[in-house]
Amino acid sequence: MNMLVKLKRKFITITMTLVSFVLLAILISIYVVNYKSMDKSTTESMANTAITILDKNYVPENTFVNKNTYYTFIYKVVNDKFVYINSNIDQELKSEVAETIFKAIDSSDKVSGFVKEHGMKYLKLVDPYDNNERYVAISFVAGQLELLKSLLEMLITAFIIAFVFIFLIAKFLANWALEPVEKAWYLQKQFIADASHELKTPLTIILANLKILKKYNNLTSAQNKWIDNTNDEAIRMKDLVEEMLYLAKGDMGNMNINYSDVNFSELVEEVLLTFESIVFEKGLKMEYASVDEEIHCIGDRGQLKRLIIILIDNACKYSEQGNNIDINLYKKDKKIFFKITSIGNIISEKNSKRIFERFIRDSESRNRDGEGGYGLGLAIANKIVENHKGKIRWEPYRDIGNTFIVELGA
Repeated sequence: MNMLVKLKRKFITITMTLVSFVLLAILISIYVVNYKSMDKSTTESMANTAITILDKNYVPENTFVNKNTYYTFIYKVVNDKFVYINSNIDQELKSEVAETIFKAIDSSDKVSGFVKEHGMKYLKLVDPYDNNERYVAISFVAGQLELLKSLLEMLITAFIIAFVFIFLIAKFLANWALEPVEKAWYLQKQFIADASHELKTPLTIILANLKILKKYNNLTSAQNKWIDNTNDEAIRMKDLVEEMLYLAKGDMGNMNINYSDVNFSELVEEVLLTFESIVFEKGLKMEYASVDEEIHCIGDRGQLKRLIIILIDNACKYSEQGNNIDINLYKKDKKIFFKITSIGNIISEKNSKRIFERFIRDSESRNRDGEGGYGLGLAIANKIVENHKGKIRWEPYRDIGNTFIVELGA
């Protein structure tokens, strides 16, 4: 994934997060205001109706209830039991309904509340003339609860529609705003790719000419030394050009990846053989452990080989003489793990998050004696792992070394 794609995703994510919070706040506010308004109006209506019903001269209306009131039933609390007193429709609640509501009242310390199962609301009352006389008003408010439910469904639908609409707008704006940057990015990558490609030919010619010059026997030791130094620098420059060209191809999407079944165990052993002389010359010890000699994965064999070479070469360069380089290959939860640990020149925690970026080196100590590269090796390793939908990470090893872990799908 290149920088522009990440930038677009970040722009859209931030935009959608902020808009979602604002939108949710508005919609929740609308629902809460309507809920409190309904709760307040029903409570006032229930209280007024209860006062009217408790009037000794009150006569139930039987079949008609004013549109501003609710079917309300009054119960008196006597010795923690509920005794029916009266209602505005001259009917008592069914026993099973009343029992459910009474349980809800007993289990709640609130003055009022809803029993949504039956579409009812209760309101605890105290006789203003006698505080020992306690009543409970129960009203049928299913219509109001249904309206609130419909409002909630409407708000959720509105949120989803608005979210999708804003997402499309954010995506359009991200593409539009980053179009000039994308063009500049494309031109830069095209230039790097073209320049790297053009530099390969003269560097190849320079190396060939230096090789021819070395064949002359009439050169002094100083001249031979100059030729050797020039040859070394030309080789380093050629390596840099090839690395830049590789990354540029990846950025341009021109990288050819040939997926096939790869014996990863065999590939690791093949690379290790090529490093035996380097390990011996530097006085290092390399230990390799694999739980299985036949660990396979689907990938590009050439790229995976390059990944292994980069990590082992990196460990050899920055390990101190006499220390071990431990390499482990194992399979867990249908994932392949390639782990390499080396002692010496530990990467600082501060710079650990940037080591997979281009031209990033932790310190000058990691470039001593001309061994360090240009800071592109780990960037290439990261690109290869990305191409294979895997992960690569760094971990400190006992504050004395570094561990790199590659995770790939089997």
